[in-house]
Amino acid sequence: MPETLLTRRTAQGATALRGGRAWRPTPYQLLGFLCWLLMTLAYWRLPLCCEAGQHAAVVERLKANLLNPRHPTADLPGEGSLYYSPYAVAQGLFARQTGLGGWEVLRVAGPLNLLVLLTGLGRLVRVLTPRPWAPVLALAPMTLLWANLGYPSTFAIGLTFWAWALTGARGRGPVRFVGPSGRPGLMGYAVLGVLYGLILLIHPITGVGAALGAVAFTAGHGRFRKGRGAVLNVRLSPRGRDKPPPARTLITTTTTALLTAALWPYFNAFEAPSLDFVTVQPPRGPTYAWAAQHIRPGEVVIADSPRAAQTIPGYGPNLAAPARRDPALDERERRGRLEDVRAYLSPDSTRAERTAIAHRYHVRWLLLTRLRTVPEEAVVVAWSPRTGEVLARVSPGATR
Repeated sequence: MPETLLTRRTAQGATALRGGRAWRPTPYQLLGFLCWLLMTLAYWRLPLCCEAGQHAAVVERLKANLLNPRHPTADLPGEGSLYYSPYAVAQGLFARQTGLGGWEVLRVAGPLNLLVLLTGLGRLVRVLTPRPWAPVLALAPMTLLWANLGYPSTFAIGLTFWAWALTGARGRGPVRFVGPSGRPGLMGYAVLGVLYGLILLIHPITGVGAALGAVAFTAGHGRFRKGRGAVLNVRLSPRGRDKPPPARTLITTTTTALLTAALWPYFNAFEAPSLDFVTVQPPRGPTYAWAAQHIRPGEVVIADSPRAAQTIPGYGPNLAAPARRDPALDERERRGRLEDVRAYLSPDSTRAERTAIAHRYHVRWLLLTRLRTVPEEAVVVAWSPRTGEVLARVSPGATR
């Protein structure tokens, strides 16, 4: 048999059976991955402080008691605290399964939040324009968020991008949930409503912005010019051309979003004050691991520095007086605690007055700046060579 007959030839069109051309990454996928890698490395390299302490404290409380967590920063009931969002509960579950602490969970959350943010941004820009380099131009503002990657607000922003992209694309091309008229079915709108409800629960301020953006996309649906270079290239069936979406789809999305927020058991989302805005300044403050290694979780601390009060609860201790307002804590009680702490730290306070306050709140530790005099009944245990702050243990007799 001739050798040429034994040679296997590739049939014409065989590549079509394998899906056509080989996959090639888009400019956004390449640069987006590079952006994700560099921002993750920067986030892991620098210490976390300040607001991160509040979020780490939330993880610690949920790790200790998932169903009935205590207040994030004080030894008080935590029912009604806006910090206990679905995002935080998921972090608490992760901490319980892995044994990681609050600060470690925030480290892990940073790259995940960034992934949701970048993929949502790319999807949203592709809905607005088919130009492949358009999402790349949108990457620049994202670099301002590198210091806050572990915050719930960053995750909420990423979900908002995805929600807007799904809202804007509901009348374009093939969709996952399609009804008899060729439009997305009610199930798709219900899923979208759940997404908006989750955003509201995770970060109320972002939830309000997400809702406003959804209204803008809905109002402009089907009114954009078609063709190359259009802001939004919408393809509608003849029956639905230039017509607004049916009222029942809007009702479905809105009702599902409100139900999702209303059924959350940890707090009432509709009583949420204006919160957790996204800041862009890098963390420059000190860490308090040097002090936390001496304090057991749940022990009460008096701190005279706002930065220390924000950070130390992330390691597990409680504050005698929470610095931030929270619906879970009665404002009158919070103010009373703040006044007692000021009285304790006053240079004119007597030992008997300090003992009474320490007994009232079971104070075990003092975390004081270098300008504050350590009371005579406290013993210095550790100090920070960087800031001059000292950690002092209150005598057990002062809390009895």
